[in-house]
Amino acid sequence: AETADAGSFAGTGGHLALQLDHMPPRIEIEGQLAQVTREASLPIHAIARDDQRVRDVYVYVGLRKVFYQSNGDAENGAVADIRTQIPLNPGVNYVVVFARENDQSISRRAFVVRRDSPDGALMETPRMTEEWFHFGVDTSEEE
Repeated sequence: AETADAGSFAGTGGHLALQLDHMPPRIEIEGQLAQVTREASLPIHAIARDDQRVRDVYVYVGLRKVFYQSNGDAENGAVADIRTQIPLNPGVNYVVVFARENDQSISRRAFVVRRDSPDGALMETPRMTEEWFHFGVDTSEEE
């Protein structure tokens, strides 16, 4: 058997080909989303696409799931159309749109919407809990 010293390969260069055989679904938010609103809900239109299939889509506002749609009976299983009105809490709302191909392949798109009172005054944002950590939001208090 032939053996080689690892040092003998130093500086010989090489080629690494990036091969992406599998990617999670892509989520495209349609239109311009409001960043600030005085309304109690926000319309969302998004499209999830995948090269294989989109099993389901769902939307969270904070820690609350506000929308779920199975794509199992869709004519084109590789595309899911999301059209819904999401309820908004007073103040800052963290909204996350998910698209799932399977339990190991999930995409998400996140955005923030602030809900003000009908007269335009700022509304107090409800306090975040430690559970927000799972959504990637740092809730630690600076001293």
